[in-house]
Amino acid sequence: MHEMETSSAEAPPLAVSRDEIELRFQRQWYQEFPWLHFIPGVEGALCFYCRKAFEKKTSQLAKNTGWRVYSFPLVLKTGRRAVKGKEQEAVCVRYIDHDLIVHEEFVGMYEVYVTTGENLAKVIMDVLLRLNLSVTLLRGQAYDGAANMAGIYSGAQAIIKKHQPLVPYVHCGAHCVNLITQHACTASSVVRDSLQWAHELGVLFGQSMKIKSIFQDITKAESGPAQSIRPLCPTRWTVRTGAIRSLLNQYQPVLLALEEMASGKSDSASRANGLLERLQRGNVVLGLLLALEVTEELECLNKSYTDS
Repeated sequence: MHEMETSSAEAPPLAVSRDEIELRFQRQWYQEFPWLHFIPGVEGALCFYCRKAFEKKTSQLAKNTGWRVYSFPLVLKTGRRAVKGKEQEAVCVRYIDHDLIVHEEFVGMYEVYVTTGENLAKVIMDVLLRLNLSVTLLRGQAYDGAANMAGIYSGAQAIIKKHQPLVPYVHCGAHCVNLITQHACTASSVVRDSLQWAHELGVLFGQSMKIKSIFQDITKAESGPAQSIRPLCPTRWTVRTGAIRSLLNQYQPVLLALEEMASGKSDSASRANGLLERLQRGNVVLGLLLALEVTEELECLNKSYTDS
């Protein structure tokens, strides 16, 4: 970074204190270069002018929505684990514009190193501050039911409520639907086991190009282009409908592909033979049909939550 002259205007305070930030550079640089600022959103240091440009860009949400006038936002926050094993949090903001039309904006994904309620609350407050969104106009918060989010004493919702008492916590409706789907599908051993075999089949198709090629050739000869056979999502039960329907619609070609694969001598042949024996049983088909009845209806309910 090239050295610049210090601005005559005072640099704005950091969104969070420097002691709370895991610094990636030497602390004494702050004394040597007073125009240097650490920005958690980009995980790096920016000069005073670059930071102002960054804040101007991120404050467009406040300008476009009229947040400062009378909007009543609902902060939605859900946790997920990234592919590389890093914990990331998704932050969304729901607000009302001047015409009383409800909007929902995805703000971004934020990596967190500590998942305590106190630290997660700091992340949310810091995001709002860096977006120039006043917490005084906050009117609700919705998260999953985890203790670090929903805890009545040390959960993130309780800590945020200390800053703004007018923010009641509501268990996220989409997360509730997901829990209902999970419990409904695992209540019956027939449905539960059938879904597990369907998942194992999807894993095999994802790992073996040979069985995928065999399956595509069989399907093309019988009924045209093949639909992909993929694993079931391990956490979001309400999005499993497509994978289940794809398997049921192509059940016979799948069995033929497994039979041909099992006749080989590769390591995947034994897995294919085991899956073939399982999928030939009638209770697996019954379990998948029952699961489809459950997930189809609850997926529609989940979409109504996200679209409203």
